[in-house]
Amino acid sequence: MHYISNNIYSCLYGGPGMLVVKRMHEVPLEEAVSVLHQNDHDIFYDKERNIRHFAARFGREGLSPVLSVVTYDQKQPVGFVLSGVREMGGEKVAWICENVVLPEYRDHHVREVMLDTVLAAFEEEGVTLATLEVNAENEEMIDLYSHLDFEIVDRLLLLKGELYADDAEDWPPSELTSFQVEKSVAQEARFFHDIRIVPWRNQWQSLRSDGELLTILDGNAQRVGHLIFKRRYDQSHNLSTVTIHQWRIEEDHPDAERIFSLGFRHLQSIIGKNVPVITSILASDWQMVERLESIGFLKMTEHVFMIKRF
Repeated sequence: MHYISNNIYSCLYGGPGMLVVKRMHEVPLEEAVSVLHQNDHDIFYDKERNIRHFAARFGREGLSPVLSVVTYDQKQPVGFVLSGVREMGGEKVAWICENVVLPEYRDHHVREVMLDTVLAAFEEEGVTLATLEVNAENEEMIDLYSHLDFEIVDRLLLLKGELYADDAEDWPPSELTSFQVEKSVAQEARFFHDIRIVPWRNQWQSLRSDGELLTILDGNAQRVGHLIFKRRYDQSHNLSTVTIHQWRIEEDHPDAERIFSLGFRHLQSIIGKNVPVITSILASDWQMVERLESIGFLKMTEHVFMIKRF
């Protein structure tokens, strides 16, 4: 790989002529969007068909146009990588969101060229940890990232169930008063001291505009559990789904099951109707996975959660 400038790189090999990689802030957004338009067969990009929606993602998901790149063969955009970075627990944590390449260029190492550029940009930025998620069935992409020293540290499960009226026996009054639930906005989670690296979309920072937080406190006002969730609406502005991005409780607490039930019951009272619920949860939180499966949640998809240390 040859450095043309601080922000533009090129690579020459058997295949296309010369590939040039540019930082996304240097190019018109419509050139990146044009790559999506040419991926008609790929349903993952159906909603990213115009510049306005594409640009909105940078604010909504915390992406960085400086750390994201677009690749060109001559003057034709043939791929892009979206990335972001944020401070977590005293270190800079980056996220590789998408790695998109036109079908006819997927055998020409375009992904590797872009990732080399992005990882170099991370190091320039002082990033100490990079994260990403890949569909567990996409062995090719998992292998690609593994060769770049990313390692699988967990699996991210997407479970689907439904909110319903809890028909469990009423708790005795003494137990009802031993816990309380406080409702606030997702960014209140910034005051939590137990920093844990979780997938980017699950972090409270990714829900700062419309995320909600339920905090469960014990009799000593100590946090013993929390849920971070988001309501989603259809085009008619009717509530369509609830997505839970974090659902954690103190597993060592003697009343862990009651804490779980209380959180779910309180969420039901807030929503006030039966709607589908999608929960994004790490497989390592196996107790929570088992609880959700016991009340009818089923796995929709599974991703591997990968990290790379710098």
